[in-house]
Amino acid sequence: MMLFQAWIEPWNHKRLPPQEDYLFLHLELCASTLTDVLLPEKFASIPDRRKLFEEIVRGVKTLHREFIVHRDLKPDNIFLGSDYEVRIGDFGDACCGQDELGKYGGTPNCGTKSYLAPELDSDEKITEKVDIYSVGVMFFELLTRFGSLLERALAFEELRDKGPPDGWKGDYEGDRELYDRMTALKPADRLSLDEILVMVYFCAHDNSTNEDMKKKLTSLCADVYSATPGIDCRYGEQTALEQERSGC
Repeated sequence: MMLFQAWIEPWNHKRLPPQEDYLFLHLELCASTLTDVLLPEKFASIPDRRKLFEEIVRGVKTLHREFIVHRDLKPDNIFLGSDYEVRIGDFGDACCGQDELGKYGGTPNCGTKSYLAPELDSDEKITEKVDIYSVGVMFFELLTRFGSLLERALAFEELRDKGPPDGWKGDYEGDRELYDRMTALKPADRLSLDEILVMVYFCAHDNSTNEDMKKKLTSLCADVYSATPGIDCRYGEQTALEQERSGC
C-alpha cells in the first residue's frame, strides 16, 4: 500500500492506558478486499479473475524477493484498489530473513486454518512454500462460484484433506492440476511462483495434454525463467512465452 505520511503523537483511548508516543500511519484507502468481491452476489463483477490471480502471485513474488514470508495470505488480506489493483496487507504473522539453509523461523500455529499450509501446524522452520499453499487455496476460490456462503463453508470443510469437490476442473484443462501442485502436502512438491505464472498462461492458451504441458512447463521454467526471472506473461502482450511457443 502507498504510504502518504507518518507521525507520532500522544493517543488516548477510553479502554486502554494513554500512549505517550503512538505511531500513526496515513495509508492508501482500498475500497474493498478479495473477500468482498468473492461474495456470491458480487462474484460476477470481477472483470478478469485469472489476471487478478496473476497480480496476487506477482505481489507475493515481490515479498519473497525481499525475503518476507507472509504466512497469513487469504482474501481478507488482499486489498483491491478502484481498478482491482492488488495490495497485500496485514503482516502481523509475517517472518523475515532466511537462515543459512534458506528457511524462516517464527511463532508456530499462526495464520488462518482454511489457508494454512500443513507444515505451519508444527514448530519447525518453514520456507516460502507456505505462501504457495495459501495462493493455491485462493486460486480455487477465484475459479469457483458458490451459490451461498453455506455452500462455500461446506466445501472448505473438506478442502484441506480431500481437495476441491468431485468434478471441479476450474475454467480450463489443467486448472485442477495447477491447484493440486500448489497445495501439495510436501513443500518441496509445490510449484514456485514463476512456475505458477507459466502454468496459468498455458492453462488458458494451450490445448496440449497435461503430459505435454508438464514437459513445456519444465522446459520453460528451466530455460526461460533462469535467463529472465522478470519475464512478463500478462495477456495481450508479445512476451518471451509467446516467442517460445512460436519458435521465434
